Amino acid sequence: NHEVTLDHSENGLDLWNTPDGAIWTVHGDKVLPFLLEEQFVDVYEPAGHEIRPGDVVLDCGANIGMFTRKALQRGAKQVIAVEPSPPTLDALRKNLAAEIASGRVVIIPKGVWKEDGELELSINPANEGTNSLVIENAGATRKVKVPLTTIDHLVAELKISRIDFVKMDIEGSEKPALEGGRQSIRRFRPRMTISAEHLPDDFTAIPALVHSIDPRYSTRGCDCTSEQGKFRAQALAFNPQS
Repeated sequence: NHEVTLDHSENGLDLWNTPDGAIWTVHGDKVLPFLLEEQFVDVYEPAGHEIRPGDVVLDCGANIGMFTRKALQRGAKQVIAVEPSPPTLDALRKNLAAEIASGRVVIIPKGVWKEDGELELSINPANEGTNSLVIENAGATRKVKVPLTTIDHLVAELKISRIDFVKMDIEGSEKPALEGGRQSIRRFRPRMTISAEHLPDDFTAIPALVHSIDPRYSTRGCDCTSEQGKFRAQALAFNPQS
Protein backbone atom coordinates (compact mmCIF):
# COMPACT_ATOMS: atom_id res chain seq x y z
CA ASN A 1 0.00 0.00 0.00
CA HIS A 2 1.67 3.20 -1.19
CA GLU A 3 -1.18 5.62 -0.60
CA VAL A 4 0.01 9.16 -0.07
CA THR A 5 -1.83 12.23 1.20
CA LEU A 6 -0.82 15.85 0.89
CA ASP A 7 0.12 17.52 4.16
CA HIS A 8 0.85 21.03 2.91
CA SER A 9 2.74 23.05 0.29
CA GLU A 10 5.40 25.70 0.79
CA ASN A 11 8.09 27.42 -1.29
CA GLY A 12 7.36 25.40 -4.42
CA LEU A 13 7.39 22.03 -2.63
CA ASP A 14 4.72 19.61 -1.42
CA LEU A 15 5.00 17.59 1.79
CA TRP A 16 3.32 14.19 1.63
CA ASN A 17 2.35 11.70 4.30
CA THR A 18 3.35 8.21 3.11
CA PRO A 19 3.72 4.72 4.60
CA ASP A 20 7.48 5.44 4.57
CA GLY A 21 7.17 8.74 6.43
CA ALA A 22 7.04 12.37 5.36
CA ILE A 23 8.47 13.07 1.89
CA TRP A 24 8.94 16.35 0.03
CA THR A 25 8.35 16.57 -3.73
CA VAL A 26 8.40 19.40 -6.25
CA HIS A 27 4.99 21.08 -6.25
CA GLY A 28 2.77 19.42 -8.86
CA ASP A 29 4.92 16.31 -9.34
CA LYS A 30 2.51 13.35 -9.51
CA VAL A 31 4.79 10.30 -9.42
CA LEU A 32 5.63 9.81 -5.73
CA PRO A 33 3.61 6.54 -5.51
CA PHE A 34 5.64 5.21 -8.45
CA LEU A 35 8.92 6.20 -6.76
CA LEU A 36 7.86 4.43 -3.58
CA GLU A 37 6.89 1.32 -5.55
CA GLU A 38 10.29 1.28 -7.29
CA GLN A 39 12.06 0.99 -3.95
CA PHE A 40 9.52 -1.50 -2.57
CA VAL A 41 10.20 -3.94 -5.43
CA ASP A 42 13.96 -3.23 -5.45
CA VAL A 43 14.12 -2.08 -9.06
CA TYR A 44 17.80 -1.22 -8.70
CA GLU A 45 18.73 -4.01 -6.30
CA PRO A 46 17.66 -7.44 -7.53
CA ALA A 47 18.47 -10.40 -5.30
CA GLY A 48 22.21 -10.77 -4.83
CA HIS A 49 22.86 -7.24 -6.06
CA GLU A 50 21.88 -5.22 -2.99
CA ILE A 51 23.56 -2.39 -1.15
CA ARG A 52 25.82 -3.85 1.56
CA PRO A 53 26.60 -2.42 5.00
CA GLY A 54 29.53 -0.02 4.77
CA ASP A 55 29.16 0.64 1.04
CA VAL A 56 30.05 3.96 -0.54
CA VAL A 57 27.31 4.59 -3.09
CA LEU A 58 27.13 6.90 -6.11
CA ASP A 59 23.51 7.80 -6.91
CA CYS A 60 23.44 9.38 -10.38
CA GLY A 61 20.01 10.89 -10.96
CA ALA A 62 19.15 11.12 -7.26
CA ASN A 63 15.85 12.93 -7.92
CA ILE A 64 14.20 13.56 -4.51
CA GLY A 65 16.34 10.95 -2.76
CA MET A 66 14.29 7.76 -2.62
CA PHE A 67 17.14 5.46 -3.64
CA THR A 68 19.64 7.41 -1.53
CA ARG A 69 17.42 6.93 1.49
CA LYS A 70 17.01 3.21 0.75
CA ALA A 71 20.77 2.80 0.44
CA LEU A 72 21.28 4.39 3.85
CA GLN A 73 18.60 2.14 5.36
CA ARG A 74 20.52 -0.84 3.98
CA GLY A 75 23.67 0.28 5.75
CA ALA A 76 25.55 2.41 3.21
CA LYS A 77 28.34 4.35 4.87
CA GLN A 78 27.93 7.31 2.52
CA VAL A 79 25.93 8.24 -0.57
CA ILE A 80 27.09 10.80 -3.13
CA ALA A 81 23.82 12.01 -4.65
CA VAL A 82 24.12 13.70 -8.06
CA GLU A 83 21.12 15.72 -9.28
CA PRO A 84 21.09 18.70 -11.69
CA SER A 85 17.50 19.98 -11.52
CA PRO A 86 17.19 23.10 -9.30
CA PRO A 87 13.60 22.45 -8.07
CA THR A 88 14.32 18.76 -7.48
CA LEU A 89 17.45 19.66 -5.52
CA ASP A 90 15.32 21.69 -3.09
CA ALA A 91 13.20 18.61 -2.30
CA LEU A 92 16.27 16.35 -2.16
CA ARG A 93 17.97 18.59 0.40
CA LYS A 94 14.84 18.76 2.59
CA ASN A 95 14.30 14.98 2.48
CA LEU A 96 17.89 14.28 3.55
CA ALA A 97 18.71 17.32 5.69
CA ALA A 98 19.88 15.32 8.71
CA GLU A 99 21.97 12.94 6.62
CA ILE A 100 23.58 15.83 4.76
CA ALA A 101 24.40 17.54 8.06
CA SER A 102 26.04 14.36 9.38
CA GLY A 103 28.08 13.83 6.20
CA ARG A 104 26.40 10.55 5.27
CA VAL A 105 25.02 12.21 2.13
CA VAL A 106 26.96 14.54 -0.17
CA ILE A 107 24.84 16.45 -2.70
CA ILE A 108 26.37 17.26 -6.10
CA PRO A 109 24.13 19.86 -7.84
CA LYS A 110 25.24 18.96 -11.36
CA GLY A 111 24.51 16.64 -14.23
CA VAL A 112 26.88 13.72 -14.73
CA TRP A 113 28.38 13.61 -18.23
CA LYS A 114 31.49 12.72 -20.26
CA GLU A 115 33.14 16.11 -19.62
CA ASP A 116 32.70 19.28 -17.62
CA GLY A 117 30.57 22.03 -19.10
CA GLU A 118 26.95 23.14 -19.32
CA LEU A 119 23.86 21.81 -21.08
CA GLU A 120 20.17 22.65 -21.11
CA LEU A 121 17.98 20.42 -18.94
CA SER A 122 14.36 19.97 -20.03
CA ILE A 123 12.10 20.33 -16.96
CA ASN A 124 8.80 18.44 -16.66
CA PRO A 125 7.04 19.73 -13.51
CA ALA A 126 4.51 16.89 -13.54
CA ASN A 127 7.27 14.25 -13.49
CA GLU A 128 10.66 15.59 -12.45
CA GLY A 129 12.12 12.10 -12.92
CA THR A 130 11.89 12.55 -16.69
CA ASN A 131 13.98 15.74 -16.77
CA SER A 132 16.62 15.14 -19.43
CA LEU A 133 19.75 16.60 -20.98
CA VAL A 134 19.33 14.68 -24.23
CA ILE A 135 15.68 13.64 -24.73
CA GLU A 136 13.00 16.04 -25.98
CA ASN A 137 10.35 15.60 -23.29
CA ALA A 138 6.76 16.15 -24.42
CA GLY A 139 5.83 17.21 -20.89
CA ALA A 140 8.66 19.72 -20.51
CA THR A 141 7.57 23.31 -19.92
CA ARG A 142 10.96 25.00 -19.76
CA LYS A 143 14.69 24.47 -20.09
CA VAL A 144 17.41 25.57 -17.70
CA LYS A 145 21.19 25.51 -18.12
CA VAL A 146 22.86 23.22 -15.60
CA PRO A 147 26.55 22.55 -14.84
CA LEU A 148 28.06 19.18 -15.71
CA THR A 149 30.76 17.04 -14.15
CA THR A 150 32.18 13.55 -14.62
CA ILE A 151 32.46 10.60 -12.29
CA ASP A 152 36.24 10.73 -12.59
CA HIS A 153 36.30 14.42 -11.67
CA LEU A 154 34.01 13.82 -8.68
CA VAL A 155 36.31 11.09 -7.40
CA ALA A 156 39.31 13.43 -7.65
CA GLU A 157 37.58 16.51 -6.21
CA LEU A 158 36.00 14.67 -3.26
CA LYS A 159 39.12 12.53 -2.70
CA ILE A 160 36.97 9.40 -2.80
CA SER A 161 38.95 6.30 -1.85
CA ARG A 162 36.34 3.80 -3.02
CA ILE A 163 32.97 3.39 -4.71
CA ASP A 164 31.16 0.13 -4.06
CA PHE A 165 27.83 0.64 -5.85
CA VAL A 166 26.67 2.90 -8.68
CA LYS A 167 23.01 3.51 -9.49
CA MET A 168 22.48 5.46 -12.72
CA ASP A 169 19.08 6.51 -14.06
CA ILE A 170 19.64 9.76 -15.90
CA GLU A 171 17.19 9.83 -18.80
CA GLY A 172 19.45 9.05 -21.73
CA SER A 173 22.73 10.41 -20.37
CA GLU A 174 23.92 7.01 -19.16
CA LYS A 175 26.44 6.36 -21.93
CA PRO A 176 28.18 9.77 -21.70
CA ALA A 177 28.26 9.43 -17.90
CA LEU A 178 29.91 6.01 -18.14
CA GLU A 179 32.47 7.42 -20.58
CA GLY A 180 33.29 10.07 -17.99
CA GLY A 181 33.83 7.41 -15.34
CA ARG A 182 36.16 5.02 -17.15
CA GLN A 183 39.10 5.55 -14.82
CA SER A 184 37.04 5.21 -11.64
CA ILE A 185 35.16 2.12 -12.84
CA ARG A 186 38.43 0.41 -13.72
CA ARG A 187 39.95 1.43 -10.39
CA PHE A 188 37.07 0.61 -8.01
CA ARG A 189 35.13 -2.02 -10.02
CA PRO A 190 31.83 -1.14 -8.32
CA ARG A 191 28.62 -3.10 -8.61
CA MET A 192 26.38 -1.06 -10.90
CA THR A 193 22.74 -0.78 -11.90
CA ILE A 194 22.31 1.24 -15.08
CA SER A 195 18.99 2.24 -16.63
CA ALA A 196 18.72 0.94 -20.19
CA GLU A 197 15.24 2.07 -21.24
CA HIS A 198 15.67 5.63 -22.48
CA LEU A 199 17.30 5.40 -25.93
CA PRO A 200 16.76 2.73 -28.61
CA ASP A 201 20.31 1.34 -28.46
CA ASP A 202 20.72 1.42 -24.66
CA PHE A 203 20.00 -2.28 -24.12
CA THR A 204 22.96 -3.33 -26.30
CA ALA A 205 25.21 -0.25 -26.27
CA ILE A 206 25.41 0.13 -22.48
CA PRO A 207 26.69 -3.44 -21.87
CA ALA A 208 29.15 -3.03 -24.74
CA LEU A 209 30.43 0.19 -23.21
CA VAL A 210 30.77 -1.28 -19.72
CA HIS A 211 32.65 -4.29 -21.10
CA SER A 212 34.96 -1.98 -23.07
CA ILE A 213 35.85 -0.34 -19.75
CA ASP A 214 36.30 -3.66 -17.93
CA PRO A 215 35.47 -6.94 -19.71
CA ARG A 216 35.24 -8.81 -16.42
CA TYR A 217 31.74 -7.51 -15.62
CA SER A 218 28.81 -9.91 -15.73
CA THR A 219 25.46 -8.52 -16.90
CA ARG A 220 21.87 -9.40 -16.09
CA GLY A 221 18.53 -7.73 -16.53
CA CYS A 222 16.34 -6.38 -13.78
CA ASP A 223 12.96 -4.62 -13.76
CA CYS A 224 11.88 -6.50 -16.88
CA THR A 225 8.82 -5.59 -18.95
CA SER A 226 7.04 -7.33 -21.80
CA GLU A 227 6.47 -5.45 -25.04
CA GLN A 228 4.64 -7.24 -27.85
CA GLY A 229 5.56 -10.59 -26.36
CA LYS A 230 9.25 -9.73 -26.00
CA PHE A 231 10.87 -9.28 -22.59
CA ARG A 232 13.19 -6.33 -22.14
CA ALA A 233 15.13 -5.21 -19.09
CA GLN A 234 14.60 -1.58 -18.23
CA ALA A 235 17.69 -1.66 -16.01
CA LEU A 236 20.86 -3.75 -16.16
CA ALA A 237 22.85 -5.04 -13.20
CA PHE A 238 26.62 -5.27 -13.65
CA ASN A 239 28.78 -7.26 -11.24
CA PRO A 240 32.58 -7.35 -11.30
CA GLN A 241 34.06 -10.84 -11.72
CA SER A 242 37.52 -11.86 -10.59
